[in-house]
Amino acid sequence: MSIKNYLLSPFTDQNKKRSTHGDSLYSLDGLRGLAVLIVLMSHTSAFGMYAQGSLGVLLFYFLSGFVLTLPYIEEPKKLLNKKGLFRYATNRFLRLVPIYVVAITVYALYSGSDFSWFLYHVSFIKGANHFWSVAEEARFYILFPLVIIVLALIPKYTLRILTLSILIYYAYQYKQLHKIDMMDGRNVAFYFWMFLGGSLASMIYGSPLLKKFKDIVLLKYTLSISAVIVLLLLFLTSNHMIATLWHPLFPALLENVSLNGWHIPDVWFALFLILLVTVTTYTDTAASKFLQSPLLRHLGLLSYSLYLFHMLILKHLSKYYGISKEELFVAVFVISWFIAIISYLAIEKPFSMFKSKKKETR
Repeated sequence: MSIKNYLLSPFTDQNKKRSTHGDSLYSLDGLRGLAVLIVLMSHTSAFGMYAQGSLGVLLFYFLSGFVLTLPYIEEPKKLLNKKGLFRYATNRFLRLVPIYVVAITVYALYSGSDFSWFLYHVSFIKGANHFWSVAEEARFYILFPLVIIVLALIPKYTLRILTLSILIYYAYQYKQLHKIDMMDGRNVAFYFWMFLGGSLASMIYGSPLLKKFKDIVLLKYTLSISAVIVLLLLFLTSNHMIATLWHPLFPALLENVSLNGWHIPDVWFALFLILLVTVTTYTDTAASKFLQSPLLRHLGLLSYSLYLFHMLILKHLSKYYGISKEELFVAVFVISWFIAIISYLAIEKPFSMFKSKKKETR
């Protein structure tokens, strides 16, 4: 690869991704970009999106579950050997750890945190601020092979979907059994069931039954309209929109109601399931075309670095007064985007070159 092509890779690599099935599931990259934008808008309280960052984080979990399950939906036994497990573990390590360690190091130096703070984070034992979600993700990666082992024991595809649904039910019921320490007196519930929701969406996407009926016009249009509604709800369900738009229309119904991901995650589970199945099954619909836009896919490629570094930029810029929330968002976004490009070129892409491309993508 020439130096020019390498330097342009943050703007071109999103066009090179392929699923294990050979499909170009560009909508998934667009969803990543949309998710990180929601997180940034929420953390800067811009455009009335305060507290909607929960949806961005939970959407990231759903997406992780989808793409990790995709290589194994037809033959889960692929993971059940030394080479398969080694490939999986190596790829997950190279994706999650290198840039995360760099971000934690920079954050610790900037904030003056002690060495124990650093160790808690690099070991994924605890997670302050937004780093708690990465600590959860690391646990998901550890548990995921166990789920695939269970599914590998089930001979029929439909029974695997049923078994996965049962696992999701119990993961939901016991979500408070294991929590992530945020190091400020707060703990976050374990959202493994959301990650498994992405796995379920992946299984449904690859199911023979959906392939058989997906060309039914009524089904396509119903799901297509539903996907557009879900995308709109990501923005129309914020606390600001409830107070300014929905509450005046339905004052009795929406008194002191919050519709973000932390308050009604089970509802958003169903909505995300519909969204992911739709935009991956029907790539020519309005929702899919919106998510396939070059800008959203570009941000999706850089989403991990954007997520890791934006809080540091936000903390620094928040010291300056006289700046509006929207101006703060733009400043945080632009600086974080610039840093994300550098980190992609210097860290993410070099380490990704060591990843095995066989049987697992993205």
